[in-house]
Amino acid sequence: MITIKDLTLKFGERFLFQEIGTTIGPRDRIALVGANGTGKSTFIKVLMGMQKFDEGEIDKGPNIKLGYLPQDGIMAEGKSLI
Repeated sequence: MITIKDLTLKFGERFLFQEIGTTIGPRDRIALVGANGTGKSTFIKVLMGMQKFDEGEIDKGPNIKLGYLPQDGIMAEGKSLI
């Protein structure tokens, strides 16, 4: 289970998230939908620990495993998978 409480992230004066919160249960499946530039990828990076946030808490259970495939692809032995 992942619990998000009062998560806030801003860049300069612009809030990307402000005091958001939710719980994602062990059998939940979620989708992030929104226009380009609204923070979907950044939110995933925050959950992965790849992006710091300004305030709030993220609690991940001990058996939680997250994966992330970046939108710009990955490299394997010097070659792009694209």
